Amino acid sequence: MKYFSLPLGIAILTCLLFLSTLSCQKGLKAPNGLSFSYIRDYKNWPLISLNYRRDLEELHMILGNRTALENYIHGTPQNGKSFTDGTVLVRLIFAARPNPSFPQSLEPVGLQRLDYMLKDVERFKETEGWGYANFIYDAKNQSFKPYGKDASFAQECCNCHRLAKSRDYVFTSYTPKATK
Repeated sequence: MKYFSLPLGIAILTCLLFLSTLSCQKGLKAPNGLSFSYIRDYKNWPLISLNYRRDLEELHMILGNRTALENYIHGTPQNGKSFTDGTVLVRLIFAARPNPSFPQSLEPVGLQRLDYMLKDVERFKETEGWGYANFIYDAKNQSFKPYGKDASFAQECCNCHRLAKSRDYVFTSYTPKATK
């Protein structure tokens, strides 16, 4: 267990270093109008979970606003209930590599994207009640650019999230000790 907690700690610290560079992007908007400014205080949001996507070899750090955290604490989505309007989940996506000191462990090596999803049933009827914003990170310029040519990019997100329909279209499970 000691070996797991050290790499996890390193991953969290590395991820947090990138958070300070992200706040400069507040005027940026996704093609569907969702803006970076909507998540302007995400750096203060609790950690919901960390996960690794094997097919893309990515580490994901998922943060949630207070509404998201309250929903998770009360058992959503495992209890069959939907997230309430106003729920926001932010996903920081990093490339991963084996840790040189402990190759059985993975560590983040570079921020690739920041995505977020916002629950608003009335506003986002066409995408199952969720709005999506995806921003690609340019490490050279330390800036983001929106993903997608027009607002239809959100259908691409929604199509994937339909795999988690029974969980209100959210893949992420809550890791309770992550916030303590």
